[in-house]
Amino acid sequence: MNLFKVLSGGNSSIREVNMTAILGYFLDEYQDHALGNQLLLELISIIDDHSNNIAENYTRSETFIEFENIDTVIKFFKPEGDKQKEFHRIIIENKIQNSAADASQLVRYYNSQRKVVDENVSITVLFITHENPSRKTLDEFNNLGILREGDSKKHIFWYESNNKNSIHQLLLNLITKEYRAEIDPIHGYILQTIKAFVRHLESFSNTYKVSVPSDELERRERYGIVRQLRKKQKKLGGFLFRDREISSDEVDSVSDLRHPRFCYSLPETNLKICLQYSNRESPQVRILLRPEVNDSTGRKRVRELCDAVNTKHEVLVYKINGTYAHLVKNDDDKLVDTASKKLPAWEKEEDGMKNTIKRYIDIVQPNNQENL
Repeated sequence: MNLFKVLSGGNSSIREVNMTAILGYFLDEYQDHALGNQLLLELISIIDDHSNNIAENYTRSETFIEFENIDTVIKFFKPEGDKQKEFHRIIIENKIQNSAADASQLVRYYNSQRKVVDENVSITVLFITHENPSRKTLDEFNNLGILREGDSKKHIFWYESNNKNSIHQLLLNLITKEYRAEIDPIHGYILQTIKAFVRHLESFSNTYKVSVPSDELERRERYGIVRQLRKKQKKLGGFLFRDREISSDEVDSVSDLRHPRFCYSLPETNLKICLQYSNRESPQVRILLRPEVNDSTGRKRVRELCDAVNTKHEVLVYKINGTYAHLVKNDDDKLVDTASKKLPAWEKEEDGMKNTIKRYIDIVQPNNQENL
């Protein structure tokens, strides 16, 4: 049985987020697949032009999925004195369907990471697409232009007919090396999963040669989700920032097809408040508290905050490995989500969104309560 074939059957499909999660799992050398860094080294071999010597220099890596809205980010560290210091970072953005292309997405992601990393940290932008990308998809990569000296970009494919630069080929390399005893044996279940994924990528190539419109994109346009977001962004921006002009650094407008959202940073807290919409006719809107940077320190900050907050009527619940927290109400010993509602329900509650945001701010910045 090929699990990927089963999951792709009927009205279902393996989407971009699923492909991201699968690839990120195998690239994370500390996951329980027991592959270590074997697939990571295969990836490095096709993106490193030896100017950074990633494989030779790094002693530890950290892999993050959905990091600052980027599909996957891998950080590489090497010894410096008695510490480990990051020296290279890979940004991975993958596309399953051509209709999901966003002309400015890679540019935004690269610029955002270039702002936060140390000057001595080089960056590789890796773009993974179908081997028959549309002009719009190619424009997304080409618009990245010339990067800072020492940085690089690479466009590879999930599957490629000549099997040179593809995730499919990297996985085949791994299987071949295991067969030839060039690497440690791969556990039977993991080996079968890799083989099933390889077969899925081959069938995926045949299935998606003619790209169909993304249902998420179609719904987003039909129901005006982004237009509604911008309307709320303008309305709530004045409330959060007391009518002063909002800079681009403070507002993170995201073109995520499945969960369009925008965020407001909370000064001096390393946290941000996000309004996240589901992509449906009557969108579910969630008001979440997220770490400004989704790393171990940011997740720890969210966990500590949730542990510290436990009032009589409201609690702050820690969710999904610390990537966000949200408010719930303790109603007759049942936790009721108060930060997630259909948009019409929010509209019926006068100042409902503002009150929820205010509650977050009171929790995070109690000294500012009298100023709100």
